[in-house]
Amino acid sequence: MKRAYLAGVLLPLTAGMVHAQPASAPAPAAAAGFAPFEIVKEAIDLEATADGRFWQVDEAHYRPLTSQGVEALQKFTFSFTQGYEELGVRAYTLKKDGRRIDIPQNEMLQGHGATTSPGFEDTRNVTLVFPSLEIGDQAVLITSTKQLVPWFPDVFAFTQSFSRRVAVTDARVSFTSQGKDSAFHIRVNGMDADPPVSAGGKTRHAWRYHNDTVLTAEPEAVTELADLPHVQITTLRDCSTGAVVASRRTVWPLNTAASLPLAMMRIWFWSS
Repeated sequence: MKRAYLAGVLLPLTAGMVHAQPASAPAPAAAAGFAPFEIVKEAIDLEATADGRFWQVDEAHYRPLTSQGVEALQKFTFSFTQGYEELGVRAYTLKKDGRRIDIPQNEMLQGHGATTSPGFEDTRNVTLVFPSLEIGDQAVLITSTKQLVPWFPDVFAFTQSFSRRVAVTDARVSFTSQGKDSAFHIRVNGMDADPPVSAGGKTRHAWRYHNDTVLTAEPEAVTELADLPHVQITTLRDCSTGAVVASRRTVWPLNTAASLPLAMMRIWFWSS
C-alpha cells in the first residue's frame, strides 16, 4: 500500500492558485482558514486492467503561501509494499527566479516502514526533503507507481478528490482501461470531461479541474466525498465499498490538522 506523509503527518496533495504572500507579510489565507499552499499543477495519468493491476504517473507542483506552507511541504515520506508495488520518485525545488534544485536519488532516505513485524516486513519508506524551499517557490514531485500484484483479485478502485479550500490552477486526471471498458464503473462530480477515445483495445478518459474561488470551512463542518469535485473509478459495482480495498495517499500540512478540513486537498486516492 503506497502512502505519502508530510514529516510524519498524513499530507494532503492538491493543486491550486492563490497569490503567494511575501515572507514578511501577514498570511491572510492561513488566517482565514485556507490551505497554506496552493496547487499549481496536478497531472495524473493512470492505466489499469480489470484484474486490479495498474500503472500510474503523478506530477504535482505545490506552492507554499506562508511559512506554515513551507514547513508542511518541506518533507515527504512515501510508503509502499515490496513485491506488490514498485515506486519511483523524482523531486526538485523550482525557485521563483526559475532555478531548479534537484534532489539526488542518493539523498532520498530509504528504509523499512514503521514496523518490521510479521506481515509488515516488506513495507518500504522513501523520505525526501526539499532544499531551499521558500514562500513562492514550487515543490515538485513526480512519482511513478506499478501495482504488480493486486491486493484483491479482480478489484480495482481509485478516487481523486479536491478540496474547495485549495486553489487549483490546473489539474488533469486521465484514465486508460485495458480490455473491456464497461468493467470499470466511473462517477464524476464537478470536473470537466473530455470525450472518451477508444483504440487498440484500450479506452482513454480524461477530466480537467481548476478552482479560482477558495472557500472557507464552516466550524465543525464535515465534508462528504459526494459534495467534493472528484472522480471515482472501480470494478466494484458499489463505489462506496472501494474504501475497504483501497490503498490511499494524502498530504496534510504540519500543525494544521485541527484547522483544515477532514477531506483536505485532493488525495485520498485509492488504487488497488
